[in-house]
Amino acid sequence: MSTDRSILVSIVVLSWNNPDDLKECISSILEGDISVPWELIVVDNGSTRETQDYLNHLYDTQHDSINLKIVRNAYNMGFAAGNNQAIPHVEGKYTLFLNDDIVITSGSVEALAAVLEEDSHHIYGTVAPQLRYFDGTIQHTCRRLPTPQLMLSYYVRMSWDDSHVYDHEKSGEREQAMAAALMIRTELLKRIGGFNESPGMWIFFNDVDLSKEVQAAGYKGYYTVAQFMYHGHGQSTQKFMKMKKVWLWHRGLFAYFDKWYVDNTFEKLVLSGLVGISLVGLATREQLRRLKG
Repeated sequence: MSTDRSILVSIVVLSWNNPDDLKECISSILEGDISVPWELIVVDNGSTRETQDYLNHLYDTQHDSINLKIVRNAYNMGFAAGNNQAIPHVEGKYTLFLNDDIVITSGSVEALAAVLEEDSHHIYGTVAPQLRYFDGTIQHTCRRLPTPQLMLSYYVRMSWDDSHVYDHEKSGEREQAMAAALMIRTELLKRIGGFNESPGMWIFFNDVDLSKEVQAAGYKGYYTVAQFMYHGHGQSTQKFMKMKKVWLWHRGLFAYFDKWYVDNTFEKLVLSGLVGISLVGLATREQLRRLKG
């Protein structure tokens, strides 16, 4: 890659104790023949020795040939704070956040950048690619932003998945796309302060909150099927026990609504009650499932 041109895309890869997937992700970037000027920033969230050794080897063998920066955290700071560690080092016009279980395909980075480059009126602040499982199945990664009305509907149906609202085989505007692979205008990213690092959004709902911040700043999100990327889907969160993950998800839900929709103590009590009822219901259902098993 030529280093004498202004960087167009800063690729940020966040990793935590996932060395095999990280190696595959980085290899896909290095071998992807990306045709626009780019840099790579790897943020390690306090991983153990195997990942550290790989990152040392990566730097020793690649830093002379590509724009490579490695940020090392002493402990797992979570998704939001971990990704935000890269922002002071970003030099690109656009920032592409990738989970370490993403494998890019030829032309996918360029396709995302093209959407924002061709958006002369700056309508779109973010763009996400179609994501697929490794067997080729399309993942449903786009959803509407949560609202109190949608929340009530979710509780009635006891289902939080409204990805069916969007056709994932067609490009178009999206309120919220999963941040496993998400490109954002760097100026906008810095203006809104990156991902929300509040304790409630330590791992869940920080990408939802980012989409809401983008909307509040006057931009929209876009989803393109011009190219796709592969996604292992949730390799880091799978390290949590199921009920702990459920608790963290509901904690993120509470923090999101508390920030954007709760104006007084009564509304906070109602929100707390709904979240509590949902947790009890899910815990009871899980216990019954175990007893039957």
